[in-house]
Amino acid sequence: MTNAITKHVRGPLGALFLSSIVLGGCAGHGDHVKEGMSMAELRSNQIKSSTEWNMAHQAFLTGNLDKALRKVDESIRMNPTIAKSHVLKGRILLEKGKLGDAIESFDIAIEFKPEADDAHYYQGVIFERLVRLDEALNAYQTAASIDPEKAQYAIATAEVLVDLDRLADATQTLETYSTTNPDNAAIIQTMGTIAMLEERFDDAAWLFNEARLLTPEDGAVLEDLASAQMASGRFAEAEFYLMTLLSAESNADRRDLKRMRSQCLVELDRPVEARILLLELVDDPQGATDADAWVTLGQVAWRLGDQANVKRAATRATQLAPNNAEAWVLQALAMREAGLPVKALDATDRALNLDGQNQMILTLRGLVLQELGRHEDALVTLQQAYIIDPSNESVRSLIDAVQEARALAIVEDQ
Repeated sequence: MTNAITKHVRGPLGALFLSSIVLGGCAGHGDHVKEGMSMAELRSNQIKSSTEWNMAHQAFLTGNLDKALRKVDESIRMNPTIAKSHVLKGRILLEKGKLGDAIESFDIAIEFKPEADDAHYYQGVIFERLVRLDEALNAYQTAASIDPEKAQYAIATAEVLVDLDRLADATQTLETYSTTNPDNAAIIQTMGTIAMLEERFDDAAWLFNEARLLTPEDGAVLEDLASAQMASGRFAEAEFYLMTLLSAESNADRRDLKRMRSQCLVELDRPVEARILLLELVDDPQGATDADAWVTLGQVAWRLGDQANVKRAATRATQLAPNNAEAWVLQALAMREAGLPVKALDATDRALNLDGQNQMILTLRGLVLQELGRHEDALVTLQQAYIIDPSNESVRSLIDAVQEARALAIVEDQ
């Protein structure tokens, strides 16, 4: 067999045959080498791309957005088909406020990987920011359908439903999630927020308390709980949690929490403590322009018979909030106490121009008119007040007293 092969390859044809074998073999080996080199290069690019992505991600987390964008672009250049690179680029662009470019990056990510839940989610964030709520809802729901275990997707969906005034659907979305994840504080807290919007204050307080038990160190949950307790009339509990919040160094200067606590103290019949807190509020630098704090201080001071602070609060409140009826009520009280009924009457008229169906203001006006000897006008005003709430026995007694005074005045004139 060997001699036969040797015989066929001798001569010109044999030489051509051998050269074809040699050349063919060399050609095949070259292709294999090229393929091996391409795979190596591809693998190298993947490694480099991953390195650039990690650097981009780290820069993004530290807030260096320009560096992050450069690095992620380099990562994409080396390996353009990786969805998470386009997601990261979209997030960077979102932070830089380039919303259109960010949407485009998320679209590319979804094209490469339709199940990229984070790409759908961040598109929802952009659509919500652009007040394209139906598109935001669709994006969030898509993300949630891909990964139903992520609470943030369910919460984002519910929040958009709330914005669309679909509170029942929002509640159903959260309840569906909590069926398999009953101990997620953020879900329960969001359910509490919806209960507050629906004015189910007792339910809201219960839900926020459940969230508090799961995350006892979360100050935002405590704030929500205190607000719900105040709305449901549970001022003692609310005051306790507000004290807890204010004891934290980070909250020591929180005016909103101090205001809430002062309201609780008033409702708990602790006006002296409320006055101390309110004086702190109005006397600090921001208090100079806090009209609500001045009004509340004046009301507490009136309750304590502290006429100096009533007058001080009335003057400041009417300057800061001339369209606040309660400020003018304070002014009327201060002027009446100072023996200036004409000025008190003017203040009640200003208050009524702002809140014409307020029984208390009408009653105060009737008293001032009575003190001015204008019995007929006082009677008309007090009758208007009585119509608003006929169950108010104090107003009924004042009407009787004015009628007696008017009858006596008529007799005296005769």
